This record gives sequence, C-alpha cells and structure tokens, in this order.
Amino acid sequence: KTLLKIIAGLRDQGMSIIIISHRIPDLMAIGDRVMVMKGGRRVGMLKVADCTVDDCVDLIVRGDARIGTDQQNAQNPSAV
Repeated sequence: KTLLKIIAGLRDQGMSIIIISHRIPDLMAIGDRVMVMKGGRRVGMLKVADCTVDDCVDLIVRGDARIGTDQQNAQNPSAV
C-alpha cells in the first residue's frame, strides 16, 4: 500500500503515471482511466469514475463492458 500512496501523491502533484497491473482494485483506487489490451491492441478504455471492477473484468474477459466504455476505442482497437 506504500507504493499506492506514493503514486497517488505524484498524481496529486499533476504527474501522469502509467501503471501496468492485473490488480484491478488497486488501479480503481488511484487511477483516472483503465485501458485493457489484448494481443498488443487496445480493447477499450473505461473511466474509473463511471465503472466498477466487474465492468473492468467484462472488458478483460469478453472484450466489452456493460457501461463506461470508450465506444470509439472499443470499435477501433488499433486507435491510439
């Protein structure tokens, strides 16, 4: 949890931080957005404020989410 506090402090100072992790609850606790990739391509992106852990899992497993999906990215996963 110390690392999460450090990352949150850096975020609060205005720094952009990219975290690669499978620990969804940790990402939800400190992130603004969650992006899921499969095979090196973006499947979609969720705004943390608009989704749940279950939405993230749906995106990981099925390649879509029930709510909060960035639809353009979900339809065009190669878009950056």
